[in-house]
Amino acid sequence: MKMARSLALLLTIAPLAGQEATKELTSSREIRGRYQVIFTHTIVAEPNGQLELRDLRGDVVIAGTDGKQMVIIERIRTPIFSGGRSEQMAAEISGWLERIPNDTPVYTFRTDRNRRRDISLSYSIKIPKVFNIYIRSFGGDIDLSELQGELNLKTGGGDISITSTIGRIMIKTSGGDIDVFKASGTMDLVTSGGDIEGRKLEGNIFVKTGGGDIELIDSRGTLTSETGGGDIELRNFSGDKIRARTGGGDIELSKITATTNLMTGGGDVDVADLTGALEVASGGGDISLRRTTGDMVLFTNHGDITANHVHGALRARSGSGDIIVTDWNISATAKNSSLLETRNGDIRLELANNTAVEFTLTVLDTPPRYGMKQIYGNVDFTISREGGNTIGWYKPEKPLHTIQLETREGSISIMQPED
Repeated sequence: MKMARSLALLLTIAPLAGQEATKELTSSREIRGRYQVIFTHTIVAEPNGQLELRDLRGDVVIAGTDGKQMVIIERIRTPIFSGGRSEQMAAEISGWLERIPNDTPVYTFRTDRNRRRDISLSYSIKIPKVFNIYIRSFGGDIDLSELQGELNLKTGGGDISITSTIGRIMIKTSGGDIDVFKASGTMDLVTSGGDIEGRKLEGNIFVKTGGGDIELIDSRGTLTSETGGGDIELRNFSGDKIRARTGGGDIELSKITATTNLMTGGGDVDVADLTGALEVASGGGDISLRRTTGDMVLFTNHGDITANHVHGALRARSGSGDIIVTDWNISATAKNSSLLETRNGDIRLELANNTAVEFTLTVLDTPPRYGMKQIYGNVDFTISREGGNTIGWYKPEKPLHTIQLETREGSISIMQPED
């Protein structure tokens, strides 16, 4: 390998004023039908600096360390020519590392933007862990770990993975997936169409995908999540506010503590074990709640609404589906009124306690002689006629809460606990 040794000497950059950057050809050999040439770029990095990687084509792996050196291992794979010709081709397109001559410790690594399409590159980087990272890649994957600082990453279509980081995170990929594990700080995670997954996140979190799924687990903070049509799943999430939007997918939440606002263009919504005020809207799917504590506002154009073992005031409306609420506990902390309304579906209500509740029932466009047949339960209603509607009402002394129920074609059933 005389050629490799001679190139190694030629590619070593002599120390410039304050810039001790070296570049060395450290490996050159044939691997699985391709010729691989490896260059190693090294510089002693000043603390709290920034690394800028521009015009990259290929995968990038960056890991923070406790050392002071920045080491970039650049792998270039070319078609198989003679060893010397492959090395010379790799040397011509290899990147270069340098420190920008100013007061701020900024290091740049650039590559040849006009490289041949039959040449592939990848980069493995070791860097002091307290460092800012700025990457612009035309399409490779990006994998970062063990870093503390600002991460500003953009790739034309590859996947992005972040592990064990602290600091501001800004990620954008034109179509790949985003996976973040164990990160804290303000986060913007955006992909044009891939999936987004996060676990053990903490901070102010914004996630958006043009059509993929979103899954966040074991996290806390303030969350805004949007997808053009995929599903959203949140598990074991606590914090101040949660906002989730999907153009048509399903939304599933479990073990949540936050003020929560959910919207889907047509999918189903399933919520279990939630503490906090809740608002849900679906263009046509079903809404299902289990074991929730907090006032609730629920709307669906066509689907059913079911709620079991819920605490708080409830405003629920369905255009044509049924509304079924069982084991409903209304306490003094709830708002003082609730409304259950469906045009064509049935309403079934079962209270869990003997709270003094005032009821008003309305069967639209139906006189009492027919409307009474649509009312069931163990509450002693007074029935009257108002316009063309059947009205049933019951008012105990000093009612704590008021519930209004309304349907047109369906039935209304109310069951209170027996004394």
